[in-house]
Amino acid sequence: MVKIVSAPSGYQHAQSLRNHLVNSAGMNFRPFDGRPVFPRQIEIHLPNSTMLHCNFKCVHCEGRLVEKDRWSYDKLLFGLIRNLDGRIPNFIISGAYTEPTLNRNLINYIELIKSTGANYGLHTNGLLFACRESKQKFLSRLFSVSDPGDYISVSLDAGSHASFEKTKQVPGILFDKVLEGVGIAGALKDQNKDESPKLRLTYLLNPDNVATAEIESSVKIARAMGADSLRFSIPYAPYGTPMPGSIHYQSSFEVPVFAHASKNLAPYLSVSGEDRPFVFFLPPETQDVNRMYFSRCFHGYNMITLGADGMLYRCSSTASPTFAGHRLGIMTRKMHRFMKILLKNQDPDFNPAKRCMPAGARCTRAALDINATFGLIHDSQDLWRLISHGLLS
Repeated sequence: MVKIVSAPSGYQHAQSLRNHLVNSAGMNFRPFDGRPVFPRQIEIHLPNSTMLHCNFKCVHCEGRLVEKDRWSYDKLLFGLIRNLDGRIPNFIISGAYTEPTLNRNLINYIELIKSTGANYGLHTNGLLFACRESKQKFLSRLFSVSDPGDYISVSLDAGSHASFEKTKQVPGILFDKVLEGVGIAGALKDQNKDESPKLRLTYLLNPDNVATAEIESSVKIARAMGADSLRFSIPYAPYGTPMPGSIHYQSSFEVPVFAHASKNLAPYLSVSGEDRPFVFFLPPETQDVNRMYFSRCFHGYNMITLGADGMLYRCSSTASPTFAGHRLGIMTRKMHRFMKILLKNQDPDFNPAKRCMPAGARCTRAALDINATFGLIHDSQDLWRLISHGLLS
């Protein structure tokens, strides 16, 4: 059986939230006391003005089953970033069914985010990196404003043209274009004295890309590109899958793929935190739907999500018109309205077991980690008691 090593700090979600609350709310923090707290991050599922939601058709994409809608809100988003002025310290730019690099304003958003003192995380398939660098100096501008708190995450998901084609449902030759873009990013990273931003590669496992040769190839790619980490994990059942379907998916797909991957991954996983790239594996228990019986959701202190449809949602897993019951309100740049929406996101009466599970919504890994840990916290004394006992070190 493969040895599961600790994930990098960026994947230790409860600890990250603990640090945020200590820094922002301090000893006076009392959860759900009717006073909104700026969350640790806002995730933005960035829409675009093209005819495409995304330029890939990945077999594991959560967007396959959900309703998709887009609303171009560029001016409002620029206004929101300015008005937040760094009070939310992290902006995560990604997409539930959209690819952020299709938006030509992406670099302008990131430059504005950095001007407020906040950090960014960019989740992308990487296909357009080389093209955007040629036309906009996208990566050069990105790296010029970055610091060690920023990161780029590229969904690799393949070790060869063949597995790339099967997993992404596009011509396998496009794998070369992704690697070209990641290579440019790696070279620019080497030029920064602080080696920022962090360059993360992710790899979602499936029967077409789990062979030892595929895994070995991806590790070699990560090393050659100068990546900080390479994360292997198993795709969720797509959001919107009814809970019985998610449980069946767990037994019929997650467990068998995990068993196969465990043997093949063992020789390549990192054993030291100093390894670069740090190669690690997130096992099925980190995304187990059977852990979702939480009576309250603390994830609202960790994040809020702006969907591609212009609505604000409770979390990234529900940011689609499919989950209209999880909407908090419409996109706004006005702070008094935004604060009211934050308060709704930190509602003590929101019960995930009753509201999420029947709707086919599921906790992300971050939400599972946070709710399992912070469910023990009722006031500031509880928070500090957990810290003193090393449970939130």
